[in-house]
Amino acid sequence: MTRHTIYRAADDPNYVVVNLEFASLEHAQKYLPALRALWGQVGDKMGFGGTGPQARILDETESVNY
Repeated sequence: MTRHTIYRAADDPNYVVVNLEFASLEHAQKYLPALRALWGQVGDKMGFGGTGPQARILDETESVNY
């Protein structure tokens, strides 16, 4: 992992988005199963219930700083 960013919804403190950045698609793909395993171990204890956290690997198509 090269960077992470955490966002919380302004109107719902229980809604959180965690953005994890990796050096390559291959690194992200290798990390994903470990992340899902961790969620499986702690998900119910943290109140995720049946839906639980979701994860997707995304390709960045554009990034512009203003």
